[in-house]
Parts: sequence; C-alpha cells; structure tokens
Amino acid sequence: MQISMQRFFLFAIILCMCMLGCQKPLPQQELTSKTDEQLYIDAKHEFAINHPQNWQIRYIPVSSPKYRENRVVWSISSEDNCPGTLSVVTLPKHNSEAIAQWLKTESGVLRTTKEPQIMDYNHPLGPAKAVIWQQGCEQYQAIAISGQHHDFVVTLEYPTAQWRLIDASFQDAVDSLQEILSLDHGKAQ
Repeated sequence: MQISMQRFFLFAIILCMCMLGCQKPLPQQELTSKTDEQLYIDAKHEFAINHPQNWQIRYIPVSSPKYRENRVVWSISSEDNCPGTLSVVTLPKHNSEAIAQWLKTESGVLRTTKEPQIMDYNHPLGPAKAVIWQQGCEQYQAIAISGQHHDFVVTLEYPTAQWRLIDASFQDAVDSLQEILSLDHGKAQ
C-alpha cells in the first residue's frame, strides 16, 4: 500500500512537471514590453510609476525657476530625436471640482488656443480627469488622478507630429501610477 502511494505521488509530480514544461511560451512582444520598463519609486512624493527605460529622470536645480518641490520630471528621448517631457506632480487631496479647476489652470498657463475640454479618465487608482491641448508644435496631455491621500497630475509634453509614437507608452505609464505611503505619512498629518 505504501509503495503504491509513493508511485502515485511520483507519477503526479512527473505529470505536473511535464504539463508545466509543455506550456506555450509567452509571445515575444509580452516579454520585451515588461523588460523594457523601469519602476520608479518616490517615497518623498509617495508614488510609484513604470516607464520606458529610455525616459531619464531630469534633476532640476533648486535655483531654477522651473523647480517645483512637488514635481518629478523625466526627459523622453526617442529614435527619431524628438525630445519630450513627462512630469508627475503630487498635490494635497482635493475634490473632483478642484482637480478640474487645477487642470484648467495648468492648461490655461500654456495654451494659446481655445479652452480645452476636460474629460473623465478611467484610472485603476480612482477617479481621474484628462485634458489635451496644443501650443505651437507641441502637444500636451495632463491627467489628474485622485488617490486615497494625494492627488497626482501626470503631464506629457511632446511634438504634435510625433504624438502617435509616444501616446501608448504615456497611457501605460499613467495607468501604472500607484500611490504609496511612507512610514511617517500618518505623523506628518
């Protein structure tokens, strides 16, 4: 009886190993899309985001007029040498009307055309609003995401003529944004 149980378990283990070994491999596209990404974790601003590896964090000196304490900026380079930027701004928690107003203000500072339309955006973290506008040969998209403890505004600036090349990567990066809480989050409030 004991020998037949051992044989049964041995047979079951071999069968499982064969089944695992015979699984169809992941398509090459799925393998490369994840290995070409980099996870950025910012404990100070309490967020994490995946982005393509060729997007490089840009350090802005405190003395620069472009410096904002609550903003992280990446330089986006591409094969066709069209530079762009991605920024994530961490804001105190607001209601959805305040977020919509913030987007109008943000796009209004830069835009030269008619007032852009603010749309709902489906984000895994929670309610979000999006706006797209153009200024000269640049196109902008800002997405304001309402987290549990903070709001986040993710903005892309990229040449309009090349927008289609970066849009999917931008959407993937935005959708990967997660709120994280530092250990002293509760103490700070």
